[in-house]
Amino acid sequence: MIRSLCTMACASLLAGSLLAEEYRPWQSLDEETVVSISLSQHPQAQEAFAATALGQLFDSEVLVQRIEDFLRSEHPDIYQPLNAGMTMFGFSFSDIPQLVSGSLGAGLQLRPGEGSDDIPDYTGFVWLTPGADLNQRLIRALAMGLEMQDGPDEKRVTRWDHQVGDYTVIELRGPSMETAYVYDDEGNMQVEDRPVSDDPTFLVVVDGDRLLLSIQPRRDDSSADQERLVSFVQASAQQQVRDFGSRILESASLSAHLRQDGPAQWEMYGDIPRLMSLIPEAGEGPRFGPSPQDIMQALGVNQLGLIGMRNTIVPNRTLTNVFIEAASPRPGLLAILDQEPLSGDMPAWIQDSVMDGQVLRFDLAKVYEVVYRTMVALEPSVEMGFNEINQGATMFLGSDVPTILAAFGDVHEFVLYPQSDEEIAAAEAAMDPDDPSTFDNPLDMRMAWVMNARNPDLVAHVINTMATMGGYEIIEEQGYMGFRIEEMGVDAAIFHGNDQVVIALGDGIAERAMNLQRNPPDASQQLANNQSFLALKGELPQRPVISLAYQNTAQSVREAVGFWNVLFTAATGEILAEFGLHDDGVLDAFTSSVFPEREEFTSAFGITVQQLYVDEQGFGGNFIMELPAKD
Repeated sequence: MIRSLCTMACASLLAGSLLAEEYRPWQSLDEETVVSISLSQHPQAQEAFAATALGQLFDSEVLVQRIEDFLRSEHPDIYQPLNAGMTMFGFSFSDIPQLVSGSLGAGLQLRPGEGSDDIPDYTGFVWLTPGADLNQRLIRALAMGLEMQDGPDEKRVTRWDHQVGDYTVIELRGPSMETAYVYDDEGNMQVEDRPVSDDPTFLVVVDGDRLLLSIQPRRDDSSADQERLVSFVQASAQQQVRDFGSRILESASLSAHLRQDGPAQWEMYGDIPRLMSLIPEAGEGPRFGPSPQDIMQALGVNQLGLIGMRNTIVPNRTLTNVFIEAASPRPGLLAILDQEPLSGDMPAWIQDSVMDGQVLRFDLAKVYEVVYRTMVALEPSVEMGFNEINQGATMFLGSDVPTILAAFGDVHEFVLYPQSDEEIAAAEAAMDPDDPSTFDNPLDMRMAWVMNARNPDLVAHVINTMATMGGYEIIEEQGYMGFRIEEMGVDAAIFHGNDQVVIALGDGIAERAMNLQRNPPDASQQLANNQSFLALKGELPQRPVISLAYQNTAQSVREAVGFWNVLFTAATGEILAEFGLHDDGVLDAFTSSVFPEREEFTSAFGITVQQLYVDEQGFGGNFIMELPAKD
């Protein structure tokens, strides 16, 4: 009894770290909720973000003003009718930031379906805080838009107003008939009308400053959906914590692992057990293979609990914590998580000039054994396939798969080297939005992967056999033996030596990695001694970890900006083409006028330090990123 009381007291204290914050609407979601995501827009978090260079670049009011200025000056043919239409409906460009300026978020509820297909029924909730004035204008604009519809009734959006208690619920249904374009047997296009059965229904409630809506399947009687929405509206208005919120707030493990200083900027929570409970039971009659429940149990998924992600912005930092409940002992594939913690820090050979650096403890032999046990328990007949794989490995390589994997060690060190400005420019110049084949080859990167071999002789035998079977020549470089692959624009290499395995992608990367193994850089150039890296690492929770990673986020953004622009142009161009419109360079002009230049964007980021961990309660990660102060 005393132990139970102590446990309850400790759980209450831990939960207090989340409960002590201001109320957030997701806490009023009920027991059917499986996931929620929300932005709190807390003044303290907004102030901290606004003080950063990134916050300055992406100030919503500034961005909207840039868009309006661009359209007004460069494309008056678009701006004038657009502005006239907005004015007619009672809006202006300045209303757009207001729409998302307050608390906003969404939640998804699932419940057993009523049909024979066992598909769960759903309700999606969305809440915003545009303010009372903008809410009223939105409702008036909705009424005007509905009045302006033409065509037959069955092809119009229809509106019904329902009174549920003190609230008016606006129900919006899409057309019951749609025009479809089909081809007959001779290839001629025909136009036909057909019923619409799968469009969702929208329910809307305005409550003072708040705008709340739900999305659900179309049904003849929406009264239950109306009650469900109004129940959430009432509970959130009264700041009532209901079942979903209680499960999250009372979780001692989430509170302990997601606790941070300062209010949450955004947060996401999920209830995996609730989701698993919706998987249908196996029916009667003959069974062909394992049931869904058998699969979930064998994989260990039914052992998962709640999941949480929580982000906080403090001066010049953004902190993100992630945690998934998976209590030990972990069954099925979850046993893969039970890795030994790292015993050291960043390796000495990793320089502070890299774009990405990581050290990871991950036993590949253990992964194989766990997968083998899980799959055989799920379906005994697959053991024959595993036996054949091991027999083949023994025949060609002299050892079975687990022994071979164990030979390569369980500590993995990764680096990704940056591109020069000239290389970035050349890659971007070669990109054609209409031809994805011109985009960067994902294997054409500058990466090195180093493993500390446990059985160097077996590793050497495996690599030599791979070279022989692939027709590659074994060569010696810097005391390492291995082979190179230079095919289809890919420059790859795998070498072994000095009790290490070096796998590299990119021109000159293998030579660089092997040289650094033999001749580590000066201590002042090692990432492990970099002051910025050490400062951020010191702000992370101090705990045993299975992975420690570094990223020069500014450089990563620098290399990605051009690729993002090409993707944006390609995607937007396809959307315009659907409406018979053509780009004609408008999109390039738009992005250059509205969005930050590469140097501005790059300077808004610093570095990121990450760690992954496993403990008795589950597994998670901590991420901290520099956000330089604005000028």
